Amino acid sequence: MTKRIRCPNCLRAESTCLCHLAQAIPTQTKFFVLQHPNETKHALNTAILAGLCLPNMEIWSHSDFNKDDRLLELVKMTPPPYLLFPQEHSLTIDSTSVSTQVFDPTAPIIILDGTWRKCYKMLQSTRSLQSLKTIQLKPAEKSNYRIRKSPKAHSLSTIEAIYSLLTLIESESTKLQPLMTIFNGMIEQQIKHMGKKVYQNNYQKKQ
Repeated sequence: MTKRIRCPNCLRAESTCLCHLAQAIPTQTKFFVLQHPNETKHALNTAILAGLCLPNMEIWSHSDFNKDDRLLELVKMTPPPYLLFPQEHSLTIDSTSVSTQVFDPTAPIIILDGTWRKCYKMLQSTRSLQSLKTIQLKPAEKSNYRIRKSPKAHSLSTIEAIYSLLTLIESESTKLQPLMTIFNGMIEQQIKHMGKKVYQNNYQKKQ
């Protein structure tokens, strides 16, 4: 069997490469995505798509972040990074928290990338992450990630979470639109690949 050639940038098969939809977006906020190894080559990996558009973003993959010196240095930064992870005591990022300066927009943001269960395990097993202040989003609308099932009704994909945060922090949704363009391009492409009937039977009826 001939091995499919993958694009070195978006890691998708060359026939489904999405790099033509990527557009660089300068941002003040720096993102660090801690990715579960199982997500690295996943066909529906939205962190990679976000990285194609955000020069101010890094994706780190590790099986044990306790052994990753980069993370140990990151948590010592001033100001310290926030961790995007919804918990009872998490600071909700909205127009109020941003405008009243309760939230520091100059601080970097760490995002865990993987299934909900894997992200929870990453947090529980990584000591340095447990010392960080956590933030959360309260999305008004459901995720448009309609080709991947989520255990939580208002869970957002990584790229949607980044888009929502930047929209609040920088108040410039227009310049951030390339994030949604490449995300929606991936969704439409995947639906076309699986076939409309398969999509309707397995995903659309569950919306």
